[in-house]
Formats: sequence, C-alpha cells, structure tokens
Amino acid sequence: QLMDKTSMANFNSPVNLVVAHAVEAKPIIQQLGLKSVNGGAFRRYQAQGVNLVVSGIGRVNAAAATAYLSAVTTDDSMYDPIWINAGIAGHKTFELGVSVIIRKITDPVAKRSYYPLPIASSLPASDLVTVDIPEEEYSQNAAFDMEGSAFWSIATKFSPIEFVQLLKIVSDNPENAINTLSKDKIETLMDELVVGLQLLITELQTLASQYN
Repeated sequence: QLMDKTSMANFNSPVNLVVAHAVEAKPIIQQLGLKSVNGGAFRRYQAQGVNLVVSGIGRVNAAAATAYLSAVTTDDSMYDPIWINAGIAGHKTFELGVSVIIRKITDPVAKRSYYPLPIASSLPASDLVTVDIPEEEYSQNAAFDMEGSAFWSIATKFSPIEFVQLLKIVSDNPENAINTLSKDKIETLMDELVVGLQLLITELQTLASQYN
C-alpha cells in the first residue's frame, strides 16, 4: 500500500496529481485507492495525502484544473504540495511503454522552455514538447503532449520547482501511430506508469521531508 501511515514521515507534503483524461486516470485511481469527491468544476479523487484531478485535454484545461486543485486543497496541509502531471505521450525514438521523467519542457507557441529540476530518480529522462494538436510527425527527439507546459507554469506558482515533476509513458512513436491507440491500450500503459509513479512519489516525499 503506497500511503502506509507507518512509512510516512511527519514532514510529508501532500501529493497533487494532474491527469488529462479519465481513461488515463482510472488505473491510478484504482491502484492508489482514491475515492471520488462530489461537486466542483473538475472531477476530483482523494485518499490519505493524495489528490487527483482530471483536467481534460489541452493546455487551457490543464492550467485551470491545476489552479482549481490548489484552491480546493490549500488548507489540507501546512506543507507545500508535490505536483505531478502523469499521462501518455508520443515520442520520436523511445519504445512503447517506457516511463520517462521530464527534464526540459518546450512550448513552441509561447516560444519558451522550462527546466524541471532533476531529482535523484532512477527513471530515464526525456525532453517534452507541448503541442496544441496531436503530433504525428515526431519532429524532434522528444516526448509530445498537450498539457505539460501549462501544468508547469501554474503548479510552480504554488510549490518550489523541485516539487513539480512530469511523468509520461510512451504511447505512440513513428512505428506505432497515435491513431492505433485504444482505451484498453491506454489503461494497460497507465497500469505500468503507476509503478514509476509510486517510485517518483517516494523519491519526492524524501526530498520534501528534508525540505519541510
């Protein structure tokens, strides 16, 4: 059990998860034992020390849902929350099913790049490009999503940047087109992502306990 109270330090920060789509969220909700919270602008799930919001697809939704989750959970803990944007992403060179932690986010529309601070993670690293329509050309050697830059821009207003991370699992690449993705495939991939997610949460909790 991830949130075993006997293993939790007294200085743990809450964990806020922002996930674009209900299909992506379902395996996380099941494996972390999260329960639905009624009401509000976005679908939200909660368990001891963990909050998850389903944002919807795209940067506007991601930004709004991140700000919303901060607003409705701000009084839950005296410590700054850990923020993780988890979900699927295309990639030019990585194999399907590889979970990656993001080290650089590029927003071609805003012509800006952001640099999440590396933590001592055993997960492989990748750049990420946030696009407004699904990427089918894989124009750069990077992962591609539709929410990451907006999530980062908002979440870093609420917590130190060390506490804001993005975790993606490769769902499509030049050999496996995005139009071959099904709900079942996404759920299977997200089941695998939860393994890396639990590892990342543990690593971030260690960092947060020291910081707090």
